[in-house]
Amino acid sequence: MLDSDTRGPASDGIGVYHLDPGWMVVLGSYVQAGGLPQSILRVAVVGTGAPTGDDLPDVLGRYQVLQDGIRFIPHFPFEPGLSYRASFDPRPLGRPELSDVLTHEFSLPREQSASRTEVKHIFPSSGYLPENLLRFYVCFSNSMQRGRAETEIALLGPDGKPAPDVLYRAPVELWDRSMKCLTILFDPGRLKRGVGPNRELGPPLKVGQTYTLAVDAGMIDLTGSRLPTDASV
Repeated sequence: MLDSDTRGPASDGIGVYHLDPGWMVVLGSYVQAGGLPQSILRVAVVGTGAPTGDDLPDVLGRYQVLQDGIRFIPHFPFEPGLSYRASFDPRPLGRPELSDVLTHEFSLPREQSASRTEVKHIFPSSGYLPENLLRFYVCFSNSMQRGRAETEIALLGPDGKPAPDVLYRAPVELWDRSMKCLTILFDPGRLKRGVGPNRELGPPLKVGQTYTLAVDAGMIDLTGSRLPTDASV
């Protein structure tokens, strides 16, 4: 049975359960011998009109071999409104009688909010900041979607234009578990004295100059709604 995790909330994982003991012996030996669990159970994000091929982006996570199955637990909870495809492929186990690939597509319903999403706080919010400031925190009133921060959040320089190469763009946006608070880091290469970016470009913030952290209305919450207005500090 390939299904969402019946042992916890739907966002906690997905797996294959109720496998017979013979299956579990083979599966356990396969993993102990260095076999990759993701070659047996793969979870990917499904885009609009996505094919059934192998070019879908994998979801990052970890695996658990249970007494009667195998379970995938994502590093970050499955996001409401997104579609996922789990594929169970027993062929690497070397059991010729087990050759069918099982697939299961699933999604979590988007939570409906009674109020429009807005930027509640940006920290620090002081009019004077240290030159070696490490990060900003942007907090929203409702849970947000990933993947918009790089294009919708920028640090504007004294001329009102985005200051080049000052923010660190993490491979995975740094949200808290509620998806309401986002950490924005400054480029560590610009902060650390004596290294290449710092020597060539100087620190990201320069004494005596005015900067603005701008959050555009293109940020989208889990219901698919944009912010009503831009925000800045």
